[in-house]
Amino acid sequence: MSDLLQAMMAYRQAAVAYLAHPSVGDYVRFDAAKYKGETREALERIAELIDRLNDAP
Repeated sequence: MSDLLQAMMAYRQAAVAYLAHPSVGDYVRFDAAKYKGETREALERIAELIDRLNDAP
C-alpha cells in the first residue's frame, strides 16, 4: 500500500472516530432544538446517524 493511501485511510478512520464521539451527537441534537421544520429534522437525523456510528462495533 502506498504511503499516501495509508495516510488517507488513517485520516478516514480518525474522522469517523471523531464524528462518532457521543458529545458530537449531543451537540448536534442540542443545535437542532434551535430550528424548526426541515432543518430541525435533518439535524436530528444527523444526530441519530452519529449515535449509530458510536454504537457500531
